[in-house]
Amino acid sequence: MSARCLQAQNIGQIQLFPGAARMLVDLHATGIKLALLSSNAEANIRRVLGSSAELFKHYGCGSSLWGKPAKFRATLKVTDVTAAAAVCLGDEVRARASSIS
Repeated sequence: MSARCLQAQNIGQIQLFPGAARMLVDLHATGIKLALLSSNAEANIRRVLGSSAELFKHYGCGSSLWGKPAKFRATLKVTDVTAAAAVCLGDEVRARASSIS
């Protein structure tokens, strides 16, 4: 069984860090456009986010290791945010910012 299958099977056990849901609400309330890019499936992400999922303007999910620069460009276009104005938070470094602008 693949890691993704195991994760999907146990997705109900994955929770946001304490305070994360409130932070997302606060960011959204200030007018910040939230978008989420992940190699994970959108359904898994939405399940973990719960009601916070509705705060996101765009999801770019299912991307491969090398497909994220294209997902970043598409997200910037959909959200009408320039690369210079975007802030990206992640758990891994996979692409330099200059490669997506």
